[in-house]
Amino acid sequence: MHPSRRYWALVGVGVFFVLLAVVLERPLVLSGAAGIGAVLVVSQATTVSAFTDTDDSLDVEYTLSQSRVAVDDTMFVTMSAQRPTESDVAVTVTAQPPLAADPIDESERQLRLAPGTTSATTSFEMTVPLAGRVELSEPTVTLADRQGLFKETYQRGPTETLTVEPRTPRDIHIGQGGDRMLAAYGDHPQNQSGAGLTPAGLRQYLPGDALNRIDWKATARQASPYIREFEVEAERTTLLIVDQRAAMGVGPTGRTMLDFTREVGLGLVQSAAEYNDALGLYGVGDDGLTVTRAPTATSAGYQQIRRALHELEPTRPESQSPDTETTAHPAAARRALRLLSMDDSVLSERISPFLDASDAYVQRIQGDPLFEAVRRAQMNEVGQTWTMILTNDSNRDQLRETARIASKRGHSVLIFLTPAVLFEERSLATRSETHQRYVSFEEFRRELHGLPRVTTFEVGPSEQLKTILNSESVSPPSESSS
Repeated sequence: MHPSRRYWALVGVGVFFVLLAVVLERPLVLSGAAGIGAVLVVSQATTVSAFTDTDDSLDVEYTLSQSRVAVDDTMFVTMSAQRPTESDVAVTVTAQPPLAADPIDESERQLRLAPGTTSATTSFEMTVPLAGRVELSEPTVTLADRQGLFKETYQRGPTETLTVEPRTPRDIHIGQGGDRMLAAYGDHPQNQSGAGLTPAGLRQYLPGDALNRIDWKATARQASPYIREFEVEAERTTLLIVDQRAAMGVGPTGRTMLDFTREVGLGLVQSAAEYNDALGLYGVGDDGLTVTRAPTATSAGYQQIRRALHELEPTRPESQSPDTETTAHPAAARRALRLLSMDDSVLSERISPFLDASDAYVQRIQGDPLFEAVRRAQMNEVGQTWTMILTNDSNRDQLRETARIASKRGHSVLIFLTPAVLFEERSLATRSETHQRYVSFEEFRRELHGLPRVTTFEVGPSEQLKTILNSESVSPPSESSS
């Protein structure tokens, strides 16, 4: 408890009376100083008791308009204070927003319980420009007696945690060959059909069916609405492999390949939680695994995976391998060897040993961070497992072999692939060049999609994709490949 200026002013008056009594040699004047001293002592004792009672009974609460908010979005904080009975103590409560929040005038985040009142409430706006978890600290409470002689300031009350999420893309396209995908994750009761990932056939539209499940191509062919059914999956383990290497950082702020990939990952987490699937997360950086979350089917586990996805940022390689030579793809090497086997020239004899070393390609793939992450994730998994790889098309040879090997153990593999061409600056290429690069991407996606037990979708900004598709004709995948 601290004396106020008024207290010290009264002390000064008392001292003045003492000096006056000494100078005038009139002891009677000392009675004035004694009276002031008595008032101060009694007031102090009374105030200590009142402050203690107020501190014990005061209840302060924060209420957030939402527990999760996007960067720079406005939210509201409501602070209330109440005490059970009227008191002569004036109470001022000041909210303490996170240090990362934009400045808020102190008067806007204060409430006051005047003497004789029992409750008060205030609300104020708050924005946070940085992503992450932030905390509203305990409010600052200031007590003052009715006479204004004493004050006490301390922190007391609740704290609240707010999750600030990165601003996310709103125009996400997930599909194949420019066509949007109708469903992203399978329902689960076995031996039923519904909105899953594996096509099970067509049936006529029935009243009550969701409109977004209508197969418009089949509807156009049959001249009546048709629904495409998908095989429904039983309970399973899902391994989420998210690429966060430097190449995933290409794109405008808030709209990079990693931003779009993150949104897909969050959607997959939500689907896994709805069906109570065990879900694991593995983050892949330039130098290897950055995040490892073993498969879990608990609410806390899903929340940890969501938090880890929000915290992913593009990495930078800490070391650069001096070996920059390229190695032939095994299939290409074998074709070349067959041709050279019919050639008896000296050149053939010199080239053959280099092409015969197909193990060099395998060794290079084994050193790829994405391949190693998939291998580690699948290492201890048995039963029905879905391996979902979220990456881009920057390292096509490595991704092709990773998908091929990942599916060999009977795992189903889903690849969500972001085309680099959709995220680079348009000024770097002509419209024709951009279109040709997308055609090349689509051919690669179809190649992956054609691998056994591998399903591949494209992920990217829908507006950029529409622009490319409208500039030239890109044929969608055939029915057999989708």
